Amino acid sequence: MAKILFLDMHANSSLARLPQLLKKEGNQCSAIAFEEKPLLKTSALQHRFLFPAGAKVGSAQKMNNALAQAVQISRPDFLMTSDEILIRNLLNLRDNLQNIQMQKSPIQKAIQALLEISFPTNHMVYTRPKNSDEIRKAGFQNPAYFSVTNWADAKIKAAEFGYPFFLKQSFEAGGTGVAKITNSSALEEEIKKIRKAGLIIGEENPVIGQRPVSGFEVTVNFGAWKGDLLGYDVVQTLQRQSGNGPSSVVQVISRPNLYGPIKQLVANLNFSGFGGLDIFENSSSAMPTVIEANFRPTHSLQVCPQLNSTLIQRFSNALNRTKNLPIDALPANEGKTAAIFPDEFLRDKNSPYLSSVPTNVPWDDPMFLDQCLEKIGVFSKQYKGF
Repeated sequence: MAKILFLDMHANSSLARLPQLLKKEGNQCSAIAFEEKPLLKTSALQHRFLFPAGAKVGSAQKMNNALAQAVQISRPDFLMTSDEILIRNLLNLRDNLQNIQMQKSPIQKAIQALLEISFPTNHMVYTRPKNSDEIRKAGFQNPAYFSVTNWADAKIKAAEFGYPFFLKQSFEAGGTGVAKITNSSALEEEIKKIRKAGLIIGEENPVIGQRPVSGFEVTVNFGAWKGDLLGYDVVQTLQRQSGNGPSSVVQVISRPNLYGPIKQLVANLNFSGFGGLDIFENSSSAMPTVIEANFRPTHSLQVCPQLNSTLIQRFSNALNRTKNLPIDALPANEGKTAAIFPDEFLRDKNSPYLSSVPTNVPWDDPMFLDQCLEKIGVFSKQYKGF
């Protein structure tokens, strides 16, 4: 039985769904979060650990102390988080541990081993320029971009590159991760916003200006273990909760032409875990443009069972050293559609999707269901007819 440790400093409900799904596959799950966050509301956890209040203001030391306690007690084999600021802190911790010259303590060795298996070998893939380079290296198309490590250069290069473009940071915080920049005034305003959020760009946190692309937007969810591709699902969004917000209804589409590049991408990075690709395509058969590769669990991963996807099962098998079927032997799930709860309910409580396609209402996790219902202001007893 493998042991998985989840971490979240925010309120990522999609990440909070994964412990129950992985527990069903025979794994033991524990989590670190702040007391009021969704991740600690699931009944699937063997151990619950709290980040101290000081960690909210970015204290790496307090975060590290919470991690050390959780590792010592739960003895995890793998770590999962979708929190980008947390990922940056964990990568810094891994670098520090790798550079220690003196004899390491048993807990330091355990944390280093955990972080080495849970994140790509080259941490720079979480920066935008390296991310784009790896996308191209795998065989995908990627939009033109410029990269900078200070704001003075950003203004100069923006004028040379031309508007519009998307300004993208390497690590997101405070709603400042991606912004469409249409002119120099908009760039100045975005720089002020980023500075106000307390983010500093540099060699370890560069930003890019990426050319907009056209086409039909789709998302890829993939799983890998030590550089071997375990499988992938390509999904199109049928509904979003609001505007450019998270998907609330998704449908699987077939894209066999993506197998080779995705396989190459995870192999190049010796990647283990779940990830995703944000894609724009102009043809179902031509190689699409990938605007970003995310090496963390994606929003729609939570509806794998409803989409007849085996991604979570296959990752669990790999983690527990159980043999998987070859990818080409997997059952087809093209056309499978699922509504994400509570996102689709929040979009439209009378949505026909809620009654016509599978929905991941967590009936098997009453603690988490109550958390969801509290979020939408509905009591469980009023919802039994759903």
